[in-house]
Amino acid sequence: MSSAPSPLELAEARQRADSARERFRSAVDGVRDRLSPAHLKDDAVEAVQQKVLQAKQAARGTLRRHPVLTTLVATGAVGLLFWRPVRFILLYVMRGAWLVWLNRALWSQKEDS
Repeated sequence: MSSAPSPLELAEARQRADSARERFRSAVDGVRDRLSPAHLKDDAVEAVQQKVLQAKQAARGTLRRHPVLTTLVATGAVGLLFWRPVRFILLYVMRGAWLVWLNRALWSQKEDS
């Protein structure tokens, strides 16, 4: 037949159950903390910052490995950005030069005899 557990065995079993319950509560609280919106947001922000930092480092490395290509691309980008203003400036410079040439031609002493 079965013998009844002694009070000492009952106390040990109760202590083991309490210890297991505390470990379980601690694990659940840890999971809750890790899955909280603030913690998930912090993890996402950190992951994005790491990706941006890696992209910056890769871009810097590429720029340092290809300085001539970088210069050409930068010049082309500036040219595209400022093409219209540069075109107007050049147009006005050419008109001004033409007016100066025309005035010099009209008022020159060559044809005064």
